[in-house]
Amino acid sequence: MSAANATLSPCRRPAARTPRRSRLTPRAVAADVPRRRRPARDLARVNRALRTLTACDEALTQETEEPTLLREICQIIVDAGYRLSWVGYAEEDAAKTVTPVAFAGLEEGYTERLGITWADTDRGRGPTGTSIREGRTVLERDIPHAPDFAPWREDALKRGYAASIALPLRDSEKVLGALMIYAGDPKAFVEEEVALLTRLAENLSHGITALRQRRAREEAETRGRGSEQRYRTLFETATESILLIDPRGTVLDANPAVAAFLGRPIAEVVGKNVWQVARTENPELLQGLLKALLEGKPVPDPIYFSMQDSSGRRREVVIRARLISLLDASPTVAIIGRDITEERDAERLALENERLAALGRAAAFIGHALVTPLTNISLLAPSPERQSADPKAKEKVTTVNEQRLVAGRIISDLLAISTPL
Repeated sequence: MSAANATLSPCRRPAARTPRRSRLTPRAVAADVPRRRRPARDLARVNRALRTLTACDEALTQETEEPTLLREICQIIVDAGYRLSWVGYAEEDAAKTVTPVAFAGLEEGYTERLGITWADTDRGRGPTGTSIREGRTVLERDIPHAPDFAPWREDALKRGYAASIALPLRDSEKVLGALMIYAGDPKAFVEEEVALLTRLAENLSHGITALRQRRAREEAETRGRGSEQRYRTLFETATESILLIDPRGTVLDANPAVAAFLGRPIAEVVGKNVWQVARTENPELLQGLLKALLEGKPVPDPIYFSMQDSSGRRREVVIRARLISLLDASPTVAIIGRDITEERDAERLALENERLAALGRAAAFIGHALVTPLTNISLLAPSPERQSADPKAKEKVTTVNEQRLVAGRIISDLLAISTPL
């Protein structure tokens, strides 16, 4: 006979056994009858709770969504013969609201009008609020007269609720909410029935926690896949060259910019040692950089060095290096580099142009500074020649005129140099 169809009947006192610790199971709870004979109606109630527990345990193994699971559990409870079942979650707002999230049975708008809180106020001292606030099972067998049930009594009596039980739902850290069950019989919820329903709430708590953990893992995996895709897109489209290197210096990955810079396919780069790929004039620089990063020591940032591409052309690059941790790998060094050969060539050309411009400015200054005295010499030089008949004096004047002409040509050349092209 299956547990779902099991019935209970009075039984004789069992023979004495040696006490031992064992795991509480539904059948064990149902079999743990009082030493006196139990009334048939009590046995029926316990049997109903046993069937409910068994059916709920089966639902816990099948449902994959929390809202669906809660509705299914409430429906199973009602199908077993209880009048109403609902689940309320404790909100962390200022009013400490209890929000109904699932129900089944004769509800007729009852949960919409509850206005329950788990604060220590009039609307929080009923079974639900007390169960959540204090984290314990709260049983109410006299709804028509219970003082703490006053805010909901009228609506409850209209729907035939005579007794209720509030069972806390919790995870490893806090009370999540409560499972509420209502019966039309004021004598409902006998001791063994309460034990079975308590176990049901514990199992439901575990089921809720398991579903939330699985959902969290799925969302984390989805975010991880999204992050990986975004990373891959940035990696593939980056204009800078990016190399990922393991602690031994082996290239784990390279983006297309590396292939374009080196003039080699990525397949010829990945798996090679970075010293072979870079072909730098100073391999010790990269070796020391990798070692310092892995040891957590500070490194220069950025770093400038020269290397050769596949054609043997000398290239100048600037790099930045970072130690990163990937989820599925050991510490990895990311090297981001940029070819600055053309920039450096442009800088050198600009410096040369500036040097030539400075020379031009100096030549112009010198040339203009010499023009005036040379002009004066030119004007004065013929006078002595005309006034003196001494051959030696004439020879000196001739020499002066010749040197004046040489100086004039030099000044013309200096002024030509200073003239922009």
